[in-house]
Parts: sequence; C-alpha cells; structure tokens
Amino acid sequence: MTLFGRFVCLTTAVAVILTGCSDDQPVKSQSDTKSVKYTNELFSQSMKLTQAKALPAPKIDMTTLKQKIALEATRMQHETSFYRGSRYKKQVALTFDDGPDNNYTLQILDILKKEHVKATFFVVGTMAKRYPSVLKRIDQEGHIVSNHSWNHPVLTKLPEAGVMKQIEDTNNVVKNVIGKTPLLIRPPYGALNKKLAKSIGNKGYKLIYWDVDTLDWNNQTPEKILGTVKKDLKTGSIILQHSAGSKSIQATVTALPNIIHYLRNQGYEFVTIDDMLNMPAYSKNSGPNKKKPVMKKVQPESQKSDKN
Repeated sequence: MTLFGRFVCLTTAVAVILTGCSDDQPVKSQSDTKSVKYTNELFSQSMKLTQAKALPAPKIDMTTLKQKIALEATRMQHETSFYRGSRYKKQVALTFDDGPDNNYTLQILDILKKEHVKATFFVVGTMAKRYPSVLKRIDQEGHIVSNHSWNHPVLTKLPEAGVMKQIEDTNNVVKNVIGKTPLLIRPPYGALNKKLAKSIGNKGYKLIYWDVDTLDWNNQTPEKILGTVKKDLKTGSIILQHSAGSKSIQATVTALPNIIHYLRNQGYEFVTIDDMLNMPAYSKNSGPNKKKPVMKKVQPESQKSDKN
C-alpha cells in the first residue's frame, strides 16, 4: 500500500472512533436489531442508583420506638377488649378454644412441647371438668389457661347474672384443678355487647378476641389454614384455632407444625396473651386455699370472728 493509501486509512479510522464516542450517537446492540441511546444524563442516573443500593439501611430511632411502645402499653392498661398485641413488637400469640379433650388437645400439646412454643388455651368449663388431667398438663407445660365460658352459649342471649355464672363456674373448676383463677375471657363466637363488656371489665376481667381466624372448625384443609395465617398475619397478631370439636380439628393438628415453622422463619416471637398484652393471666389470690391454723385457746363467743 502506498504512503497516501495508508494516510487515508488512518484518517478514516480516527474519524470512525471519534464519531463512536459522541454523547448523542446510538450504540448498536450485539444483536444489531435495536439501537440504544446512552447519554451522559442516563449514565449519571445509573450511577446514582448504583450508589443508592450500596448505601446502608436507615437507622431506626430507638428512643422514639421505645416511647411509642410505652404509650401503647399505657393505653392498653385502660382497655378491656383486645384483638391484637403491639404493632411495634414482632410477636404472635397462638390461641386454642373449646378444649380440653383427650384427643386433639393432647396432640397439640405434643407439638408445642416439641417445638418449644407456649400458647394460650381458652377452655370450656364442662370440658375442663371432664378432662382435669389434660387441663393440668396444659398448666404444667407452661401454657396459659383462660376462660371460654361454661358450656359455650351465645352470651348476649343471657342475662348479666347468667353471663357471670358462666365465667365463675368455669373459673371455679380451673382453680380446683390448677390452683389459679383466670382473668382472660374469650366470649364464645366473639359475641358480646358493650353493656356486657363493661360489666365484665368492671370485675377485673379482660376480653380477648383475635385478628387471624383460621376457621379451622369449618372443614378447612391444613393448606388452607396455613394460607389464612400467611394472608392475615400482622405484627402482634392473635391467631384463633381450636383444640377440641369435630373431626375437622385434625386439620389444625396437621397444620400446626407448618404454621410454627413459617412464623419462626419470618422472625416472629411466640408469646402467651398475658405476655403480649403485659397483663396478669390470673388473679392475685390464685392458689390453693390454705387452712386456717387451729386455735388452741378457746375464745369467748363474742370475740369469735366470722369465717371467710
């Protein structure tokens, strides 16, 4: 090639390179089917996104969070009815109604023991009277025993005196078996009006409802029960399940390990209702009645005190 020819080739190559480096010229993709216009502005935006991804996560103001938790706890102390726990603590409470029995309740207790999970059992008085050994096991294994009425009526259809009898008769059975008097009440079917709620609350009881209803009593599959938990779960959720009833409760037993594993993988802490709501589960005077000491000295009739 002549010297002139070489000069022409070199000049052409330089021109091509300079043209390809222009900010506004399209760059052909490898497939050569579509051109992409890549400008300084787009490059700048891309760098900003890359840098943003590398930034550390924003710090949580722990002081503000603690203040919110404290205010929430103070508010809860003055309430009677509860549907969930704190929205600032990643906790969940498993609750079981309608037991105890000598079938499903025992299976549930076995699972909870294996998984090292504590739960709250809202027991029916007639069932507690029928299966005292199971009731005692619930308490001995660290779970909370709470009140779900004597025979599961619709409390709003009873007079106030009848409602209190449902609660007190159940509490008497529980105290006779485990030596503790429950303060946490769950109305059957969640049915209670404001007047009854106020009356029950004035006697020192707390009403515990739920925000996740598995509907396990209604012929649900284990997969459906787990799906309901996943769909409705929130921080501080109270999950409603059953530990006695029809054959459909077997699905509850089957689903329970998967529910526990899912919640644990999501980072939830398992707590009982009293811990979640920061309130006592039992009355202060719970415990077996102590016999009075026998007085050796006989007192005059006028100085004898009345028996409690």
